[in-house]
Amino acid sequence: MELQRLHPRALSFWRVQAAIAVVAGILPAVLAIGVVLNQHWPVSVVVVLVGIVSSLSLWLAMWIPKLAYDRFRYAVREHDFYVE
Repeated sequence: MELQRLHPRALSFWRVQAAIAVVAGILPAVLAIGVVLNQHWPVSVVVVLVGIVSSLSLWLAMWIPKLAYDRFRYAVREHDFYVE
């Protein structure tokens, strides 16, 4: 049984999907936390923390799909579909 890789465009799709999830879900939460922290901490500290978390989130959104793509294999067999 020979395992096959996905088409390279799958990686692009997964990266776009992850970026949308970060922008739509994580960044608003980070900004909201930044607004709350701004009441107790200096603005410069809050801006740096929000920047670090946002950058890390976007970097992970690009890196994790690459890991998944590199490890995903499949095979179409006579009576089933095998995914590894």
